[in-house]
Amino acid sequence: MRYSLKQVQSFKSIHVPQERTILVYDRRLLRASPAFRRWAKSFPFQFPVKAGEGLKSLSSFSTFTEKVHRVVGGSANREWTVLAVGGGSVGDFAGFFASVYKRGLKLIHIPSTWLSAIDSSHGGKTALNLLGAKNQIGTFYPSQQTILVRELLLAQPAARIEDGVGELVKAAILSGGTWGRRLKRPAAKQGEWLWRNLPQAIKVKMKIVASDPFETKGVRQVLNLGHTFGHVLEAVQGLSHGAAVRQGLLFAIDVSERAGRLNEYDGMAFRNWLATLGIEQTANPVRERDARKALLHDKKRGDGQQLIFILIEKMGRVRRQSIAVERLIAIGIETGWIC
Repeated sequence: MRYSLKQVQSFKSIHVPQERTILVYDRRLLRASPAFRRWAKSFPFQFPVKAGEGLKSLSSFSTFTEKVHRVVGGSANREWTVLAVGGGSVGDFAGFFASVYKRGLKLIHIPSTWLSAIDSSHGGKTALNLLGAKNQIGTFYPSQQTILVRELLLAQPAARIEDGVGELVKAAILSGGTWGRRLKRPAAKQGEWLWRNLPQAIKVKMKIVASDPFETKGVRQVLNLGHTFGHVLEAVQGLSHGAAVRQGLLFAIDVSERAGRLNEYDGMAFRNWLATLGIEQTANPVRERDARKALLHDKKRGDGQQLIFILIEKMGRVRRQSIAVERLIAIGIETGWIC
């Protein structure tokens, strides 16, 4: 299935067949984005949802699907489109719905956050949560298109910019090319900086996805760089995903040094570079028992007490390696991440 990425200045530039579209959107956008509110009025079938991890439950999915079916069930067929407008939770939820309703509808993403614009709206993963564990149910269902809307993304609060920085920097490390090496963060117009760098960061991700679209080869696992301990901080301390990934990148440097993949000089160079991009160790230490519990629930857990961890060797080169959970905990204690 062919995928396309489109950047537009405003909602006025978006044209979809409204009479055959199921519009699923974060209900907060009605207040947060007057431009979206005006644009959405013309869609006859629109379904606002409450964004957040609570949306991705089986009960929420069942209620939502029954509601949609009562409204459009007699008319909708596989030529219809699900248009998802929101952040990562809305994209995961609406994408899963599109992948299973009527055995698969067309799908378009319009991400409303920097994090979803850089990461979750690309690559075809959909997900629901199960019994408190994230993304345990899902499908691989690529969208036909992701549309980035400048007026929507630049209206995001400044704090949301920070959420996008971690994934942007992760892409730069994975890329290792001229773009990644020259990535610098300006003092002003941070939103414009992210907007300009979005296409290159997305290109890095999609190149990796194309080589392993269904995660059968392990290649796609490199996209988890910074996520292993990031997910611990997200689960235990309630950090936003973007903030957690930024801290997870620093933890990955610590582990890479102790695994013999980075020497001390190169590790310090990485830390100094990340500091220029606003990424420094700020998270409070996690209690050992909480860290262990979170790590043992990680989806990347291999056999027994091992995790597939992404180590950094240099810009543009990372390595997948199985590391014991207890070894990660010991490194975390030694470096002040775990107490």
